[in-house]
Amino acid sequence: RSSSGDTKALYKKVNRLLGNDTQNLPNYKDPVKLSEDFKDFFAEKVATIRRAIEKEGKDSDKDKDKDKDKDKDKDKDKDPVLDKDFIFDNFSEITADELKDLVSKMSN
Repeated sequence: RSSSGDTKALYKKVNRLLGNDTQNLPNYKDPVKLSEDFKDFFAEKVATIRRAIEKEGKDSDKDKDKDKDKDKDKDKDKDPVLDKDFIFDNFSEITADELKDLVSKMSN
């Protein structure tokens, strides 16, 4: 069944396909710790996707210079998204309209 135009149904299908059937937040007492756990979780997802993309590129073009590959790996370690010491500790409230505007500007 098509989810065209029904964002909620689309997200439910995507979550089911990804094995993310639960929709509840984990139990937590410290919201800062929860935000850190989320950051680490998604940072690892991003890192996994990047590694898969790099591997795909390397597999399809084995003539790349080995030194360039080493430089890319070094640069990966400098990525702030992957920095385990980075702490999300400064948040500001936004309105529903501001959130809607941000989401609408995101690429598909």
